[in-house]
Amino acid sequence: MRLRILLVCLAVATASAADLQKYDYRILAITKTSTMEKEMNEAAADGYSFQAVMGREGTKLVLVMGKALDGEARGNKTYKLLSASKTSTMQKELQEAGEAGFKLLEMTVANTSFWGGGELV
Repeated sequence: MRLRILLVCLAVATASAADLQKYDYRILAITKTSTMEKEMNEAAADGYSFQAVMGREGTKLVLVMGKALDGEARGNKTYKLLSASKTSTMQKELQEAGEAGFKLLEMTVANTSFWGGGELV
């Protein structure tokens, strides 16, 4: 039997209870990168923004979206999720996304391909 541990690090700044910012989070765990991009953009339309991503053993990609619950409206963001098994393909896709105004947030490796190989995501 294998033991799986998920480590989540959270921080709270020292402040009075009235000054603490409160957050709402959504966890997205999807096997297909095209579905993940759709779900990220649906969450963004609800005011969530990207927080973290983790490639998992197996075929799932786990992503955290979060939003502050202070009542302030945040600007909608559009997300583009890239995945490629070759670094040359990722280079090309990153360059095209950069030229379209996208900024790289984070990168991980996940087994999201049909064949079970690792992909840069």
